[in-house]
Amino acid sequence: MALHHITNEMLQSAKACADTATYKTLLANNTQENIFIVHQSPFVLDMLEKEGFSLDMPCIDLQRCTRALIPECGSFGLQFLRYELRLYKEENNLASQLGVQLSAHRALSDALHVKLLFASLLEYATLSELISISAKPLLLQTLEFGKYKGAYIEEIAQRDPAYLAWMLQGIEDLDDDLRYSVEYYLKGV
Repeated sequence: MALHHITNEMLQSAKACADTATYKTLLANNTQENIFIVHQSPFVLDMLEKEGFSLDMPCIDLQRCTRALIPECGSFGLQFLRYELRLYKEENNLASQLGVQLSAHRALSDALHVKLLFASLLEYATLSELISISAKPLLLQTLEFGKYKGAYIEEIAQRDPAYLAWMLQGIEDLDDDLRYSVEYYLKGV
Protein backbone atom coordinates (compact mmCIF):
# COMPACT_ATOMS: atom_id res chain seq x y z
CA MET A 1 0.00 0.00 0.00
CA ALA A 2 2.80 2.41 0.85
CA LEU A 3 4.45 1.90 -2.52
CA HIS A 4 1.52 1.57 -4.90
CA HIS A 5 -1.23 3.33 -2.91
CA ILE A 6 -3.61 0.44 -3.60
CA THR A 7 -5.77 -0.37 -0.59
CA ASN A 8 -7.75 -3.47 0.30
CA GLU A 9 -10.95 -1.45 -0.09
CA MET A 10 -10.03 -0.63 -3.68
CA LEU A 11 -9.79 -4.35 -4.45
CA GLN A 12 -12.92 -5.55 -2.63
CA SER A 13 -15.20 -5.25 -5.64
CA ALA A 14 -12.56 -6.11 -8.24
CA LYS A 15 -13.09 -9.13 -10.48
CA ALA A 16 -10.98 -12.24 -10.02
CA CYS A 17 -8.05 -12.21 -12.43
CA ALA A 18 -9.45 -15.10 -14.53
CA ASP A 19 -12.70 -13.16 -15.03
CA THR A 20 -11.09 -10.04 -16.51
CA ALA A 21 -11.04 -9.19 -20.20
CA THR A 22 -7.28 -8.63 -19.97
CA TYR A 23 -6.65 -12.16 -18.69
CA LYS A 24 -8.94 -13.65 -21.35
CA THR A 25 -7.09 -11.68 -24.05
CA LEU A 26 -3.77 -12.90 -22.68
CA LEU A 27 -4.99 -16.52 -22.81
CA ALA A 28 -6.32 -16.12 -26.35
CA ASN A 29 -2.98 -14.72 -27.55
CA ASN A 30 -0.75 -17.17 -25.69
CA THR A 31 0.65 -18.78 -28.85
CA GLN A 32 4.05 -19.11 -30.49
CA GLU A 33 3.03 -16.49 -33.06
CA ASN A 34 2.96 -13.77 -30.39
CA ILE A 35 5.59 -12.38 -28.04
CA PHE A 36 5.06 -11.62 -24.36
CA ILE A 37 6.91 -8.36 -23.64
CA VAL A 38 7.29 -7.54 -19.97
CA HIS A 39 9.56 -5.82 -17.50
CA GLN A 40 10.90 -8.21 -14.84
CA SER A 41 9.44 -11.47 -16.18
CA PRO A 42 10.16 -13.68 -13.13
CA PHE A 43 7.91 -11.50 -10.96
CA VAL A 44 5.15 -11.12 -13.57
CA LEU A 45 5.13 -14.78 -14.57
CA ASP A 46 5.09 -15.88 -10.93
CA MET A 47 1.99 -13.74 -10.36
CA LEU A 48 0.31 -15.09 -13.50
CA GLU A 49 1.16 -18.69 -12.60
CA LYS A 50 -0.68 -18.18 -9.30
CA GLU A 51 -3.73 -17.40 -11.46
CA GLY A 52 -3.29 -20.61 -13.49
CA PHE A 53 -1.51 -19.07 -16.48
CA SER A 54 1.34 -20.93 -18.19
CA LEU A 55 3.35 -19.04 -20.79
CA ASP A 56 3.50 -20.68 -24.23
CA MET A 57 4.72 -17.69 -26.26
CA PRO A 58 8.30 -16.40 -26.46
CA CYS A 59 9.11 -13.78 -23.85
CA ILE A 60 11.13 -10.58 -23.90
CA ASP A 61 12.17 -9.43 -20.44
CA LEU A 62 13.00 -5.74 -20.82
CA GLN A 63 14.79 -5.57 -17.47
CA ARG A 64 17.17 -8.38 -18.45
CA CYS A 65 17.66 -6.89 -21.92
CA THR A 66 18.44 -3.45 -20.51
CA ARG A 67 20.94 -4.98 -18.07
CA ALA A 68 22.63 -6.76 -20.98
CA LEU A 69 22.55 -3.95 -23.52
CA ILE A 70 22.91 -0.82 -21.36
CA PRO A 71 24.64 -1.96 -18.14
CA GLU A 72 25.82 1.57 -17.39
CA CYS A 73 22.25 2.45 -16.34
CA GLY A 74 23.15 1.00 -12.95
CA SER A 75 19.53 0.61 -11.86
CA PHE A 76 16.91 -1.21 -13.87
CA GLY A 77 13.51 -0.49 -12.36
CA LEU A 78 10.94 0.70 -14.87
CA GLN A 79 10.47 4.11 -13.27
CA PHE A 80 14.23 4.68 -13.06
CA LEU A 81 14.66 3.72 -16.73
CA ARG A 82 11.78 6.05 -17.61
CA TYR A 83 14.02 8.95 -16.63
CA GLU A 84 17.47 7.50 -17.33
CA LEU A 85 16.59 6.70 -20.95
CA ARG A 86 14.44 9.84 -21.29
CA LEU A 87 11.30 7.90 -22.13
CA TYR A 88 9.32 10.63 -20.38
CA LYS A 89 9.89 12.87 -23.39
CA GLU A 90 7.55 10.69 -25.47
CA GLU A 91 5.12 9.53 -22.79
CA ASN A 92 2.62 12.40 -22.82
CA ASN A 93 2.07 12.19 -26.56
CA LEU A 94 1.63 8.41 -26.48
CA ALA A 95 -0.57 8.57 -23.37
CA SER A 96 -2.80 11.11 -25.10
CA GLN A 97 -3.03 8.95 -28.23
CA LEU A 98 -3.95 5.87 -26.18
CA GLY A 99 -6.13 7.61 -23.59
CA VAL A 100 -3.91 6.48 -20.72
CA GLN A 101 -3.53 8.48 -17.51
CA LEU A 102 0.10 8.46 -16.39
CA SER A 103 0.60 7.23 -12.85
CA ALA A 104 3.54 5.18 -11.57
CA HIS A 105 2.80 1.54 -10.70
CA ARG A 106 -0.58 1.50 -12.42
CA ALA A 107 -1.11 -1.21 -15.02
CA LEU A 108 -1.91 0.90 -18.09
CA SER A 109 0.68 3.52 -17.28
CA ASP A 110 3.34 0.86 -16.68
CA ALA A 111 2.33 -0.87 -19.94
CA LEU A 112 2.86 2.42 -21.76
CA HIS A 113 6.36 2.69 -20.29
CA VAL A 114 7.05 -0.94 -21.24
CA LYS A 115 6.06 -0.03 -24.80
CA LEU A 116 8.42 2.95 -24.81
CA LEU A 117 11.28 0.94 -23.27
CA PHE A 118 10.77 -1.84 -25.83
CA ALA A 119 10.96 0.68 -28.69
CA SER A 120 14.12 2.13 -27.16
CA LEU A 121 15.78 -1.29 -26.87
CA LEU A 122 15.05 -2.05 -30.52
CA GLU A 123 17.70 0.60 -31.25
CA TYR A 124 20.26 -1.69 -29.55
CA ALA A 125 19.15 -5.15 -30.70
CA THR A 126 16.79 -6.94 -33.05
CA LEU A 127 13.61 -8.65 -31.93
CA SER A 128 15.23 -12.09 -32.13
CA GLU A 129 18.26 -10.86 -30.16
CA LEU A 130 15.96 -9.53 -27.41
CA ILE A 131 14.21 -12.91 -27.24
CA SER A 132 17.58 -14.67 -27.05
CA ILE A 133 18.87 -12.38 -24.29
CA SER A 134 15.66 -12.96 -22.33
CA ALA A 135 15.83 -16.75 -22.64
CA LYS A 136 19.13 -17.30 -20.86
CA PRO A 137 20.70 -16.17 -17.60
CA LEU A 138 22.66 -12.94 -17.74
CA LEU A 139 26.14 -12.80 -16.24
CA LEU A 140 26.13 -9.73 -13.99
CA GLN A 141 29.32 -7.90 -13.16
CA THR A 142 28.42 -6.06 -9.95
CA LEU A 143 26.14 -6.35 -6.94
CA GLU A 144 23.24 -3.92 -6.78
CA PHE A 145 22.65 -4.14 -3.01
CA GLY A 146 24.17 -5.09 0.33
CA LYS A 147 27.49 -4.34 1.90
CA TYR A 148 29.24 -4.85 -1.45
CA LYS A 149 26.86 -2.72 -3.49
CA GLY A 150 28.62 -1.63 -6.68
CA ALA A 151 31.53 -4.06 -6.19
CA TYR A 152 32.51 -6.61 -8.81
CA ILE A 153 31.12 -10.06 -8.01
CA GLU A 154 34.32 -11.66 -9.31
CA GLU A 155 36.38 -9.69 -6.76
CA ILE A 156 33.99 -10.55 -3.94
CA ALA A 157 34.31 -14.23 -4.88
CA GLN A 158 38.06 -13.93 -4.35
CA ARG A 159 38.00 -11.83 -1.18
CA ASP A 160 34.85 -12.99 0.61
CA PRO A 161 33.41 -16.15 -0.96
CA ALA A 162 31.56 -16.90 2.28
CA TYR A 163 29.40 -13.82 1.74
CA LEU A 164 28.38 -15.01 -1.72
CA ALA A 165 27.77 -18.54 -0.41
CA TRP A 166 25.53 -17.01 2.27
CA MET A 167 23.60 -15.15 -0.43
CA LEU A 168 22.98 -18.39 -2.32
CA GLN A 169 21.75 -20.19 0.79
CA GLY A 170 20.22 -17.36 2.77
CA ILE A 171 18.29 -15.33 0.21
CA GLU A 172 15.40 -17.48 -0.94
CA ASP A 173 14.08 -15.15 -3.66
CA LEU A 174 17.47 -14.26 -5.13
CA ASP A 175 17.17 -12.91 -8.67
CA ASP A 176 17.87 -15.64 -11.27
CA ASP A 177 20.59 -13.61 -12.98
CA LEU A 178 22.28 -12.82 -9.69
CA ARG A 179 22.14 -16.47 -8.59
CA TYR A 180 23.65 -17.53 -11.91
CA SER A 181 26.38 -14.88 -11.66
CA VAL A 182 27.33 -15.68 -8.06
CA GLU A 183 27.53 -19.41 -8.86
CA TYR A 184 29.61 -18.65 -11.97
CA TYR A 185 32.17 -16.53 -10.12
CA LEU A 186 32.36 -18.89 -7.14
CA LYS A 187 33.24 -21.75 -9.51
CA GLY A 188 36.18 -19.70 -10.78
CA VAL A 189 37.69 -19.29 -7.30
